[in-house]
Amino acid sequence: MRTWWRSAHLLRSALRGGLVLLALVAARAAPADTLGVGQRVVTVAEATVRAQAVPTAQIRARYPIGRLGTIVGGPARSGGAVFWQVDFDGLVKQGIVDGWVRARELGLPSFPPPDAQGGWPSLVPRDREPTAAQKAELLARGGVDWDRLKLARDYSASFGTANTSVLVIRNGYVVGDWGSQAPYTVASVSKGLAGLTVMKLLDLADAGRLPVRFGLDTPVHELLPASWAASDPRKRLITFRNFMTHTSGLEPHDTPGAPDYYNLIMGLPVLHPPSQVWSYSSAGIDLMSIAMQRASGLRLGDAFNQFLAAPIGAGEFRWNNTAGFTRASGTAQTTPRDLARVGYLMLHRGRWDRGSGQRVVVSDQRIRDLQFGCRCQRLAYGGTGWSYGPRVAGMTWWNNSTGELLGESVPGDAVLTAGLRETLLVVVRSRNLVVVRFGLEPRSLDEFRREFMRRVMAALVRPTAR
Repeated sequence: MRTWWRSAHLLRSALRGGLVLLALVAARAAPADTLGVGQRVVTVAEATVRAQAVPTAQIRARYPIGRLGTIVGGPARSGGAVFWQVDFDGLVKQGIVDGWVRARELGLPSFPPPDAQGGWPSLVPRDREPTAAQKAELLARGGVDWDRLKLARDYSASFGTANTSVLVIRNGYVVGDWGSQAPYTVASVSKGLAGLTVMKLLDLADAGRLPVRFGLDTPVHELLPASWAASDPRKRLITFRNFMTHTSGLEPHDTPGAPDYYNLIMGLPVLHPPSQVWSYSSAGIDLMSIAMQRASGLRLGDAFNQFLAAPIGAGEFRWNNTAGFTRASGTAQTTPRDLARVGYLMLHRGRWDRGSGQRVVVSDQRIRDLQFGCRCQRLAYGGTGWSYGPRVAGMTWWNNSTGELLGESVPGDAVLTAGLRETLLVVVRSRNLVVVRFGLEPRSLDEFRREFMRRVMAALVRPTAR
């Protein structure tokens, strides 16, 4: 009765403030028999993590409401309680699992339905200041101080981009919402989307659902026109992994709108042996797009829409095509909310729930590779892209493991895909956070990225309610 009264009171408050609250709860309590190994879970109460599945076992950690993790073991019963072994999100050594948590402290995270069915649950009105009641609810459920978060939006707009779009998702809720919702060309964020598509196609190839089988270490010449490697046999050593990590050794080219672009990228010379020099290049992503089309029978943009956008309830992303293939390095166009869905898929390690239980859209290991799979720290810097690029590169995505990309205020488990004009999609798993930023300025500025995210992080507090 008390819970019902509180929910009704919150809904009345939201309606008085002009906000339709699309969902009152962004995580649902989960009876022990509905949980299972592999599922994504979220803490719905302060969670005590123990070394063994025993109520009196050593306490390893205590996590607040809203902490995400993945069930890796269980169930186990002891002292009248049910326990699950959970690997909570964060940058830790691979193979180290946090520990055992009582089932009653865990819930299933919610996933936004398609926009036609309500879309993202929101705690704030767009482009307007929330009421006092809404700000209180935002603190309790979203764990965000709206007045502080607005400082991040104001900083984004201060670069002559008054119509900047900033969308912040925390704990499954929209907690910050400013600017146009119109489709926007996301520049090199497209590379991250292309990389995600490649990983999905690799999953399909592994399952025998594509005409050919291939992997990250398959030589690319096997799926490109024979003319590509005919001019230089060294090209036969270049793999998909090299294109995904900017380590192909081809002359780097980063002007994807150049005249006669197809013939230009097909004829790029080899400067270095593969896997020795890191050089940022759009051409490698577009060559990979050609190979993926020959492997799957679909343009890469069409494959993205069919195998990724549709399963997560997003609208179709628009892509430009050149000489019959998707120019995947920089032409994707989408809205802030649909791009946030991609971030939410990354947040949940490739899983999504359309109402019938969590399903694997992209396998967990592929997601890990996207974010941290380059291992390029010791490679020589080839003079293109960020000078610290080899230290923060994944496979078409970037990470903040060194603090250089997003600043020291952002945890090292944060990952992102970024484009010209500081177009950003940032995912911070240990904070249950997705951030989207669009704008026309600045063109490219490390300090913008770090200061913008510093302000976002300064607005986060511990949620106290689900």
